[in-house]
Order: sequence, then C-alpha cells, then structure tokens
Amino acid sequence: MKETASIVHLLILFSHNIEHPKLLSHDLDTVTGVLEAASIYGNRPAVQACKSAISEIGKRSPEDALRVLRYKGTHSDFEDIDDMARRTMKLILEKPANSLHDMGMYLPHYNCIQFVTDNGQSRYKDKWERSMSKFRQVLDRGNVSRDYTNFGYLGDSWTVFSSEVEAQEVPTSAGVKEIACLINGLDVKEYKGLDPWLVWELESVIKGFPKWCDMIVM
Repeated sequence: MKETASIVHLLILFSHNIEHPKLLSHDLDTVTGVLEAASIYGNRPAVQACKSAISEIGKRSPEDALRVLRYKGTHSDFEDIDDMARRTMKLILEKPANSLHDMGMYLPHYNCIQFVTDNGQSRYKDKWERSMSKFRQVLDRGNVSRDYTNFGYLGDSWTVFSSEVEAQEVPTSAGVKEIACLINGLDVKEYKGLDPWLVWELESVIKGFPKWCDMIVM
C-alpha cells in the first residue's frame, strides 16, 4: 500500500462501528490522502467526511481556499469549486501572479481552469470585479438613509440589510434571501420593508458571478 501509516489508521477508524475521527484537526494533504484511499477501497462514509472537511478547510483563509481549489481543479472535483474560487479573489487581487507561482499554487493539469495562467486568471478576476462592482451599485442605491434611531440602531432597513450582506465572505443567493427574510420579519416600527426589486437585482448579479466550468480549457 502506498498510503502512509496515518492515512491507513484514519481509514481503518472509518471502517469500524465507532465514532469517526475529526478530520478538521488534520492538514489538507492528509485529508486528501484519506479521500483518495477511501475512494479506491470504496469507503463511502470516509469519502463523504473527507469532502466535507476539504470544503471546511478551504473556508479558513484565502490561502487555504486556493490550495483546495488547486486540489479540486486537478482532480476534476467541481463540488463547491465556485465557492473556493470566489474565496481566493481577495488573494488573487492582492498578490501578483509570480507570487502565486512561488507559493506553488499554479494548476498543472491541462484540463483545469486557466485560473492561474495569465489569460485565465485575468478573465476570472476581471469578471469578478465587474460583478462585485454591480453588486455594490445595487447596495448603494438602497442606502438612502443612514440615520440612527433613538435606540442606537440603524433606522433604515436597507442600511442594516446592506451591512449584513457585505459581511458575507462570499455573497450567495441563499444568504441574501435569508438576511432579507430576517430584516423583513423584524417587528420594529423604524424598519420599513426592503425593496423586493433591489433584493431580486442582487440575486441576479450573484447568478452572473464567474463560473469555474466556464474557464476550463477543453
């Protein structure tokens, strides 16, 4: 077996009728190693646990998201890949391409997104920046009042909504809908109902975010 002792040990734990190990305490290389071994030996509980852990690891930081993105891209694993790609945007926008190359983050696989090639990275980044510009424009149109109430809360419902939406690390339609429902459901007279058209516009912008599969070289 080519698997390391730690990987074999974790895989065995998943094979017994006991509490499964907590994979988030392990590094990405170990978790992906368990995933690959579990896939070979048909250990479905381990496969599902590894996939969930990999997605959670990618949410820790933009650097971790980029490592997960690299792994998913080279293994044609498209589950949650757009979320990982979007979480890397801050890193991509702040670091030059050669810095990412030095970090070992370039994707070597010929069938991967051209995310980290000059052309592909530029295309993804440009579309992301355009989408986020539209996103902020919609938020700004709704921010017509920033006055505080006597209770110390922001009196305009859209201002509160906008603040909560911008706090999302990666904007999602589900997140926007959830925040809108919470704001609209507040029984506070100072809060007016949100403009449903503007909420719909935000969801439309999110649907237009760049997609990983659109960048794949066929």
